[in-house]
Amino acid sequence: MKTALITFADGKTLTIKEDDLLWGVRTRPNDKKPADLSDSEWETNKFNFPNTTGINGPFQLFEHAEYGLVPSLTEIFSEYRYFYLDSNPDINYASNAIVSIESI
Repeated sequence: MKTALITFADGKTLTIKEDDLLWGVRTRPNDKKPADLSDSEWETNKFNFPNTTGINGPFQLFEHAEYGLVPSLTEIFSEYRYFYLDSNPDINYASNAIVSIESI
């Protein structure tokens, strides 16, 4: 089974295996008014929080014949600001804090 070692700017590492599922988190415009907010509350909410988050996934990784998991990981990390593993949703990782992705 292929694995990849991700190194973050703070020196910490994360090992991801081919059978791990990843979720992507990105920002999107806050343009859907909840039914329980009045118009004035909605205007305040939009002003204070012009963006909200969207979560997509889970993404199944694929193994490239020559480059291992690196291509599938870079696809996810280029599209999503944050990600987390399906096995541990309590920890969100910042994609822009990644220094390197190594196929091991």
